[in-house]
Amino acid sequence: MMNDVLQTTGVAAMILVLLFSAERLFKLRDLRKLAEAEDDEAVRKAEEAVQALSSGKS
Repeated sequence: MMNDVLQTTGVAAMILVLLFSAERLFKLRDLRKLAEAEDDEAVRKAEEAVQALSSGKS
């Protein structure tokens, strides 16, 4: 009886740990994608600014 309760509690604890770990991994992946998108946008804006300066000097 007591072993069943402890075993069930242990399994539930492991499932919770796995779920929280998966959630954290998905959030981290989403943050990395967001950072890459922001980097791409910054590069595009910098290229536009350089091109505008280049065409203004000629």
